[in-house]
Amino acid sequence: MLALAAGLAARGSPLFDQLKAEYQAKGAVELVAGDETFPVASSAGQITGKNALSSEIDLCLYLFRKEIGKYPKEIFPLMQLKRVVFCRELAVDSQPRAAVADWDHGTLYVEIHSGIYADNHRRKMIHHEIYHLIDFADDGVLGRDPDWVALNPPDFFYGGDTKLDQKTTAATHPSPGFISTYARLNVAEDKAETFASLMVYDVKVQLLFKQESVLGGKVQQLKQELAIFCPQLDAAFWVQAAKF
Repeated sequence: MLALAAGLAARGSPLFDQLKAEYQAKGAVELVAGDETFPVASSAGQITGKNALSSEIDLCLYLFRKEIGKYPKEIFPLMQLKRVVFCRELAVDSQPRAAVADWDHGTLYVEIHSGIYADNHRRKMIHHEIYHLIDFADDGVLGRDPDWVALNPPDFFYGGDTKLDQKTTAATHPSPGFISTYARLNVAEDKAETFASLMVYDVKVQLLFKQESVLGGKVQQLKQELAIFCPQLDAAFWVQAAKF
């Protein structure tokens, strides 16, 4: 019975089969649905979830294809992304998540249920978690960046709400230099939130990046670092990423 359940999502979704073949060829990234074993121990916390069903996965795949399609194929091996797992009831340490990066194992987990989160949040969280993979692959450490810290206002110290949800990641610009309240938690989350906000088009956010000097400095540094990490993330890449 367990063997029958495994892989039902893949066999029941032609789109899944298409994307699975495409990303295996494009960047040796394996797409997984229907046969993951939970829970998963990781540095991010204990990852829990349930396997995806064929009747539920396609809407998520359309959104995922649009967002992952923004990246050049060269970045996938650089960020050491090996697997993308689509699942239901995704959580880290019992906290529901739209996406989770497990950089220990090169895996990105994606929640498939469209009704749980607004699409804009789901899109942003895919990029937020992808940035954690990039950040870790760059030097094996998350959040160690004294040059980034030096960009913050002199009286600012990281800390605050550790809950990642639609409210804390909303682009509320709670203080100079920070796109969201969750960005104020630590360097790793600040960089991930800034990157994700660049990857999901929002005219108000784009204007904020241009008008607010601290955020503008962070965007400039982030783009410089990313161009070194993956040369294909150049000026032309950012022009395209900002279009949708």
